[in-house]
Amino acid sequence: MEQSGLARAVKFAGSVSAFSKAVGVTHQAVYQWLQRGWLTPKRAEQVSELYGVPAAELLDPEITKLVRVTDVADVAQDLL
Repeated sequence: MEQSGLARAVKFAGSVSAFSKAVGVTHQAVYQWLQRGWLTPKRAEQVSELYGVPAAELLDPEITKLVRVTDVADVAQDLL
Protein backbone atom coordinates (compact mmCIF):
# COMPACT_ATOMS: atom_id res chain seq x y z
CA MET A 1 0.00 0.00 0.00
CA GLU A 2 1.27 3.45 -0.91
CA GLN A 3 2.18 5.76 1.95
CA SER A 4 -0.09 8.79 2.41
CA GLY A 5 1.24 12.29 1.87
CA LEU A 6 0.84 12.92 5.58
CA ALA A 7 2.80 9.78 6.51
CA ARG A 8 5.57 10.87 4.12
CA ALA A 9 5.70 14.32 5.75
CA VAL A 10 6.01 12.73 9.20
CA LYS A 11 8.77 10.50 7.85
CA PHE A 12 10.58 13.57 6.43
CA ALA A 13 10.35 15.17 9.88
CA GLY A 14 12.03 12.14 11.42
CA SER A 15 9.37 11.29 13.99
CA VAL A 16 5.84 12.10 15.09
CA SER A 17 7.32 14.13 17.93
CA ALA A 18 9.50 16.24 15.61
CA PHE A 19 6.60 16.71 13.20
CA SER A 20 4.22 17.78 15.96
CA LYS A 21 6.72 20.34 17.27
CA ALA A 22 7.32 21.77 13.80
CA VAL A 23 3.59 22.09 13.13
CA GLY A 24 2.76 23.31 16.64
CA VAL A 25 0.37 20.58 17.76
CA THR A 26 0.46 17.65 20.17
CA HIS A 27 1.68 14.26 19.07
CA GLN A 28 -1.83 12.98 19.84
CA ALA A 29 -3.23 15.33 17.19
CA VAL A 30 -0.73 13.97 14.67
CA TYR A 31 -1.76 10.39 15.44
CA GLN A 32 -5.41 11.39 14.93
CA TRP A 33 -4.53 12.98 11.58
CA LEU A 34 -2.61 9.88 10.54
CA GLN A 35 -5.59 7.71 11.43
CA ARG A 36 -7.93 10.03 9.50
CA GLY A 37 -5.46 10.29 6.63
CA TRP A 38 -5.82 13.95 5.72
CA LEU A 39 -5.46 17.55 6.91
CA THR A 40 -7.53 20.70 6.76
CA PRO A 41 -6.60 23.08 3.93
CA LYS A 42 -4.83 25.43 6.36
CA ARG A 43 -2.72 22.62 7.84
CA ALA A 44 -2.11 21.13 4.39
CA GLU A 45 -0.64 24.44 3.27
CA GLN A 46 1.58 24.61 6.36
CA VAL A 47 2.83 21.03 6.04
CA SER A 48 3.38 21.42 2.31
CA GLU A 49 5.58 24.46 2.91
CA LEU A 50 7.54 22.71 5.67
CA TYR A 51 8.10 19.34 4.02
CA GLY A 52 7.49 19.78 0.29
CA VAL A 53 4.66 17.26 0.10
CA PRO A 54 2.09 18.49 -2.44
CA ALA A 55 -0.91 19.89 -0.61
CA ALA A 56 -3.26 17.90 -2.83
CA GLU A 57 -1.82 14.75 -1.26
CA LEU A 58 -2.58 16.06 2.24
CA LEU A 59 -6.20 17.12 1.75
CA ASP A 60 -9.39 15.16 2.24
CA PRO A 61 -9.90 13.12 -0.96
CA GLU A 62 -13.48 14.41 -1.12
CA ILE A 63 -12.15 17.96 -1.45
CA THR A 64 -9.72 17.03 -4.18
CA LYS A 65 -12.53 15.30 -6.06
CA LEU A 66 -14.56 18.51 -6.01
CA VAL A 67 -11.75 20.95 -6.63
CA ARG A 68 -8.89 20.55 -9.04
CA VAL A 69 -5.96 21.54 -6.90
CA THR A 70 -3.42 23.60 -8.77
CA ASP A 71 -2.33 25.83 -5.91
CA VAL A 72 -2.97 25.07 -2.27
CA ALA A 73 -3.08 28.77 -1.44
CA ASP A 74 -6.07 29.15 -3.74
CA VAL A 75 -7.82 26.16 -2.19
CA ALA A 76 -7.08 27.33 1.33
CA GLN A 77 -8.40 30.81 0.55
CA ASP A 78 -11.57 29.36 -1.00
CA LEU A 79 -12.28 26.97 1.85
CA LEU A 80 -11.41 29.09 4.86
